[in-house]
Amino acid sequence: MIVHVEVGRRHCEVRDADDLKRLSVEVAGEAPDEEFDRIAAPLARLQSPTHAWVSVRELRAACAREGDPDRARDFDAMVAFAASKGWVDDTGTELRAHVVRTPGPEPQKS
Repeated sequence: MIVHVEVGRRHCEVRDADDLKRLSVEVAGEAPDEEFDRIAAPLARLQSPTHAWVSVRELRAACAREGDPDRARDFDAMVAFAASKGWVDDTGTELRAHVVRTPGPEPQKS
């Protein structure tokens, strides 16, 4: 899964939701950390320039399939795997993901 944050459009979405074997945060464009956090909330927030915390609850909602027990089981397995690697915060509510920055359009002026 990719949490895609497009700074210029001030938009955040989950892409490749069927891929439960990877998780990253892709940032298209430049923005101060506070701006990133506003755009990505409540799904993700920066921990550092290279890592972000992703909300388990919000990620589950973004990629859920209504009435699909296999999907829920697979998502839980992904979270358990992340926990076994130390990629879950102390509360168990956020997953740590790498941040990948790509060039993007200039941010729109308010």
